[in-house]
Amino acid sequence: MNEQQQMFKSTIEKFVEPADAAALKSSDGIDIQRWGELVDLGLLTCWTGLVSPDLGEMAVSPRDLMVVSEALGYGISPEPWLENGIAPLLIVAAAEKRGLMDDLASGKHMFALGSLYGEKGAGVPVLSRIAGKGGDDTYQLDGDGVLIAGGGAASRFIIPARFDGDPTFCIILSDDQGVTVRPYRLADGKLAVKADFQSVRIDEGSLLGVDGDRLDRVISLLYFSITANLLGITRRLYDESVAYCRQREQFGQPIAQFQAIRHRLVDCHVELELIRGLLIRMSINENDAFMTTIEKAWQVKSYVSTVARRIAQEAVQLHGAIGITDELIIGHGLKRILVLDRLYEEFSPEMGKRSGSTER
Repeated sequence: MNEQQQMFKSTIEKFVEPADAAALKSSDGIDIQRWGELVDLGLLTCWTGLVSPDLGEMAVSPRDLMVVSEALGYGISPEPWLENGIAPLLIVAAAEKRGLMDDLASGKHMFALGSLYGEKGAGVPVLSRIAGKGGDDTYQLDGDGVLIAGGGAASRFIIPARFDGDPTFCIILSDDQGVTVRPYRLADGKLAVKADFQSVRIDEGSLLGVDGDRLDRVISLLYFSITANLLGITRRLYDESVAYCRQREQFGQPIAQFQAIRHRLVDCHVELELIRGLLIRMSINENDAFMTTIEKAWQVKSYVSTVARRIAQEAVQLHGAIGITDELIIGHGLKRILVLDRLYEEFSPEMGKRSGSTER
């Protein structure tokens, strides 16, 4: 790691602390004071340059992003850095909405990115044009059951929709007329919402137009961030398991001395090194197809998610039933992996298409 990456890693290590189950189960699923501290560290503002060099306040690389996301994952940080930070920031930056970027990066408003599909086969929310007074067109959004991760703490939703068959995004206020939200607690304790949109009026300034190539780049970076976070969580669960096996004794010796336990730990270590090498390879080559193509970035995320789930399950088995309690970090890590495994997964097969059916 270079000097800047060492600085990022050191900053994160000082910030993270053991997961606070009480904070995760609060009314909005977020500790506002801790979120403010994260914003003050500047861990949101710097990533806009990855979308476009003209937007960045400092020179950063995907490797820097990997270091930060992995470090937050290793700390099992309860702050919704992905849901309320990176995901909405990348979309807003791609649309070059500087005012919204400033609001998000300063913590003035909380944003959250919605899922692509509504529930029960409702399909992608549909945006339609409506003739307004004085010749000014307005728009109308309709959709049901859109899951918005991090929506419990957000006042502004970024909703993917289809307009004339093409993918687009729009900004919706959580209290806009025609918006109905229902709290939805995820497996890791964070509060999402399911939102219904019935004839919600939107003005031109709330549309976030993103061209196809930049959209590919943004979603690929989002998947890369999630994958690095998964790597960090999985490394933490592995390290905790190794330490526990060295400490716990059975038949007069640490269970780490048993050959069967050693084989399981070695298998986990090998898989961790493989996915770490894969992410480093991606991060040092910004023109790699896995960093510029949604489908390929999603394939890496899917593979890493599979490895992470397997190692997390091993960690729980090695710890026994206590591994899934709030008292140990193991359970928190497993639940977070289960959420990240499915987070924004539907963007791969659909957002890479410029047109097509809105049905699942």
